[in-house]
Amino acid sequence: MTTRGASMDYTVWVLGAGFSRSLDGPLLNDFFSTDLTPRVGRVASSLGDVLTADNLRVLHLGYWGGASMTGDRRPLHRPWRDPEEFLAFLDAAHGDGTTREGDLMRTLGFEPAAVTELRQWARRYIAVATDEFVPADYRIAQRMERWRPYFRWAERLQAGTDVVATFNYDRVVEIASSGRIEPRLPSARPHDKRPWLLKLHGSVTWRLGTNGIIGDHDASGIDLVKAGHEPVIGMPGPSKYEATKKDFITLWADMADCVAVARRVVFVGFRFPPGDAEARARLLEAVSKNKNPKLQVHVVLGPMTNDPQVVRVQKLLERAVAKERGSGDAIQRVHVEPLYAEDFIALDDD
Repeated sequence: MTTRGASMDYTVWVLGAGFSRSLDGPLLNDFFSTDLTPRVGRVASSLGDVLTADNLRVLHLGYWGGASMTGDRRPLHRPWRDPEEFLAFLDAAHGDGTTREGDLMRTLGFEPAAVTELRQWARRYIAVATDEFVPADYRIAQRMERWRPYFRWAERLQAGTDVVATFNYDRVVEIASSGRIEPRLPSARPHDKRPWLLKLHGSVTWRLGTNGIIGDHDASGIDLVKAGHEPVIGMPGPSKYEATKKDFITLWADMADCVAVARRVVFVGFRFPPGDAEARARLLEAVSKNKNPKLQVHVVLGPMTNDPQVVRVQKLLERAVAKERGSGDAIQRVHVEPLYAEDFIALDDD
């Protein structure tokens, strides 16, 4: 049990992509959209050979139309339904091409070497796409009205009472806290002088060094990509699962310990993506183990509380809570808030 896990009166904030939505942060389904791709393209124009406009074109065509590396187009029934599945497909096909995914990519005109290039471009694209909407410096963000609820929220986060566990790669929490809160590296010892920030799928500001993961917290993700570094992020696919079991294992263990004893667990913009079975299993297991008599669970996914995805998250959490407490108690403890992320964090003062 971690030092923080020994406390019983604190809040665990579980953040998904929806947390940054009002700041123009992308959701996974936004990748390769007609809105996001041009935005990334404008940033990529300054990156030189690291991520070129032609790289983006081939990646974009590969997702939408199955264009090969030579630009040839051929009719196809895409084996992926959305960007998350496409990225997972690339990750699984990466290597010698002997996997099912590798065989399918070959039929679409992508040989193993081309798949490796596509995957590399995709990782850089993700890093840029999840960083381009975040100002380089918190002093710039402070002058932007839509950032104000985030600054107010971050200012209220306290050591010993708040833990932030995020699945996002972006720097929103770091910027909103004016640099006061930094993500804990997987190899670092826990600290109690400031709130914990656990980046469960990595960060755009992390890169691999000779002795493990290095955090360049004074740089942006775009800076690191421009310098030729590969961001340490859990791209959808087998490598993300492997990272949770290896590179990020200490962060996941601390997250589970904290959720299992917290007084409040607040899911903001996190929908338990169907393709992320590991996150679903680990979070729900931790919630089911929570025996705190004051436990309250909040779900913040916008005002459409009857949306099937929102109902699904509600039922997943109610079932998890009910394992130890019974269904009647679970219904009283799981609250679906008809609010956007920026609404809830602006008003929450618990």
